[in-house]
Amino acid sequence: MKRTTALGLLTAALCVQACVSAGDDQGESTQVHFGQGARGGNGGGGNGGGGNTNFGPPTVSSLSPTAGDYGSVVTISGSNLGSSARSDVQLVLGGGGEVVLTPGDSDFVQSWTEDQVSFRFAFPAEGAVAIETPEGAALAGDFQPSWSPGEAYPIAPGASVVSSVATGSGELAVVIDTTPPTLSRFSPGAHSDASIAVTGYRKETLRLYLGETLEVVGFALSDTSPPEILQLDPDGSGGLVANASGVTVSEDFVLAGGASGAVVWFSENDQWSRARPSAGVWSIDKGPIADPDPSAPDHAAGATSDGTLWLAHSVDSGTLLDDMERPRCQKLGPSDTSFGSSFACGISMDDYITSLDFSDRGRGTVLRYCGSDVDPWGLSSTDYLCYTALLTPDGSPKLSLPDEKETSRYAFTDSLVVGGICDRDLGTQLTADPGNDPGEIALWPCPQLDALEIDGAGDFVLLVRHEDSLYFPTRQTTP
Repeated sequence: MKRTTALGLLTAALCVQACVSAGDDQGESTQVHFGQGARGGNGGGGNGGGGNTNFGPPTVSSLSPTAGDYGSVVTISGSNLGSSARSDVQLVLGGGGEVVLTPGDSDFVQSWTEDQVSFRFAFPAEGAVAIETPEGAALAGDFQPSWSPGEAYPIAPGASVVSSVATGSGELAVVIDTTPPTLSRFSPGAHSDASIAVTGYRKETLRLYLGETLEVVGFALSDTSPPEILQLDPDGSGGLVANASGVTVSEDFVLAGGASGAVVWFSENDQWSRARPSAGVWSIDKGPIADPDPSAPDHAAGATSDGTLWLAHSVDSGTLLDDMERPRCQKLGPSDTSFGSSFACGISMDDYITSLDFSDRGRGTVLRYCGSDVDPWGLSSTDYLCYTALLTPDGSPKLSLPDEKETSRYAFTDSLVVGGICDRDLGTQLTADPGNDPGEIALWPCPQLDALEIDGAGDFVLLVRHEDSLYFPTRQTTP
């Protein structure tokens, strides 16, 4: 799959001859001549014939289907379409030529003969499908995927999305770690960028959250020691500006931000304290509360944006002849004054857990745990395995997934976890029941999922990266 430098010429030439709209199977196409030549050589190509066999420009009689999910198999029928033996023929997908396929793209092309081409329609293309050979080009028709990719927004090399929050129905705000950081807002058909005026901060700590009037605000920790909380308030022009809060925390901290607010938990001398904002003013409102087992193996801490603190450690779960360990968690809820009882928050791992790490996801948290699988007989090398446990606000673990599931990202509501999960064959699936329900097919092949949130209407909003651009896909609306 590659881009083509001749795309502008191809698109313009095609539309001068004929522009075909979406519908049922397309009728016979009008050829567009880029020059006449001979196909074959070195024994011939396509459906046979020697090197002196001449072919006309491609002609398309049908394209089917004309709508469906990304990854749908689309078939073009006609004549002089090229063949799998040729490297000088191509399919151009999308009105802007977003995807270009050749017969050698085996992950996308299922078959390619002179009279029929079958391929999987790929993200981020939408609309026009054209076929080009050395003898000419033909517009085969339009294909409309069930999700529209939206406009491509270039992203600076090396920049990444560090925080996101749903701001309304079908709306998303993200922070991109440029210098200075960028606050990008996305909604169907609209996009805006503004700067975040902050210096002397720790990039990995910058988080967005919704204020008490549901405006987008944020916070970060300063790069001083001990760190100070920096509140990021609206600057009146769409961006954010940092203001010192006067609240410092220790170097042992965990934090979270999201639609339900923001929190920083920090530990000193094995005592946990909490800082939270009210109307943008930060204060320490809870603690110190003793850590119930600070020296436990693989001790880890995490937070959720409602003010909850999570702790995890590993415990022995095997027998004398079978070494196994699993993670156990404890939760200190937003209004709790002591930790609850510990509970199993992941499956057992054979043999040993070597690391536990929390990732904040707004109203929920993700616990990733890794370990070693040692062959006691020394007949094989040590394997290293990792799993992902999803912890919802009600305190229960919903699922543990092995990393080979290629999970992209999770988001949480008050009682649910939703996922954007990559399946190599089906693409990115959006599901409200990860691990049990395959969910809705959205994008194929799987692009990098940089943000996933649940908006105020209870629907998915997502931001994906393809090559050097960001996309804000939305469902196609039915006229």
